Formats: sequence, C-alpha cells, structure tokens
Amino acid sequence: MLLDTWGVPYEYPFYQVCNIARGADVSLRGAPIHTGSDMKEHLLSIPSKGAQYEYDYLKEQKLFDDEYTCVRARQQVNGIPFVICDIISPNYRPENPQFDEGVFVLWQFNSRGEIVFAEASNLHEVVAESEALQPILGWQECLASLSKNNRFFDGLLEAKVVGAELCYAINGKHITYPVWQFLVEFSQVGFNQEADSALQQYLCFAVYVDACSGLPL
Repeated sequence: MLLDTWGVPYEYPFYQVCNIARGADVSLRGAPIHTGSDMKEHLLSIPSKGAQYEYDYLKEQKLFDDEYTCVRARQQVNGIPFVICDIISPNYRPENPQFDEGVFVLWQFNSRGEIVFAEASNLHEVVAESEALQPILGWQECLASLSKNNRFFDGLLEAKVVGAELCYAINGKHITYPVWQFLVEFSQVGFNQEADSALQQYLCFAVYVDACSGLPL
C-alpha cells in the first residue's frame, strides 16, 4: 500500500469507507442516503432551487454515472489519529484569524475498483518530541466546557453527543497539540421558501476542544 511505502503510520480499519453519496453534503436531506441513486432520487424530489443546483453540480461531476466508494485514512502518532478537517487554531484572534489544516489521505474508487481520485493532505513526519508535557484533560471536563459555549448550539432543536475521541491537531509551525473531538447529532427546522413548507433536518458534525486548556476551538 502507498502509505506503507511512504512510511506513514495510519489507523486500520480506515476511518471512513462508504459510498460517496454518504459523505456528500446534501442540502435539506430528510431520508437515508446510501447510494448515488438514492441521492439523485432525493434531490429530484425536493422542489427547491437549492436542490436543483446541487443536482446539476453533482451531475456535472459525473457522480451519478457510477457508484463510487470513498476511502479516507487518518495518519497516527503514537496510536493517536490526526483530525481530518481544518479547525480554528488556539491562537485564533478576530484581527488575525488562523486555522490549522486537517491531515488525511483520500481515495475514490469506481464500481470496477479503479482509483478515480486521490488526495493526500498535510502529512507529517515526527522529527522531535518535546520533553515538557502538559497534562491532558478528560473528555468529561472538555465536554462541560463545550456545553457552556452557545455558538455551537444556537438555533438547534436538540443536540446529542454520540462520540468522543482524543486526536492530534497540528499548527502552522508544524507542532502537534491534543484535542478532544466530539461528534454531535442535532436537528433543526429550516424553511423551504420555494415549497412554502418547514423541513426538519437531522445532521451530524464534529466540534473540537483543546485537550490542555479545555477551550472550544
């Protein structure tokens, strides 16, 4: 495997192996989406310009021409995986906004098992370790801090934490720091202006808390 050739430590089983439709950002979806055919049928059933725009975009990308599988791998250090998405840096300031880039490798396969797309983002090699180690807070303390931060939960009908995992993030100076990743399921009501109706949406997102300071990122 390519990651073995590169000498990159990674977790296995892989972080994500699914039909690409499961990882797509499908607007206003209220039905289970498991295949490209499901996604196509659902988008065409929504009488809105947003859904039509998304359908046209995915059709242009030829994502309805075949059933594609997405495989995403996470690099690890000492058995701890890196976060895969960009997160707000602990050094973020309104006058100097900073984001720390996610670390992952992504492949997309067609139904014949051929790679049609690949991306490697921000992979790193450990060159030194710090002797000054800060204590890591437990997930319970970090979750309590997160629950007091309204910017994540304003406007939600309900929210439920369904997973917590200790991960590494890496800053612009290529120094790692630990974060707690919380997976949150939530529901909210949106309004489809074209259809003149309310839509309840069920979604999932990840939020991060600095595991040393306990501050939400």
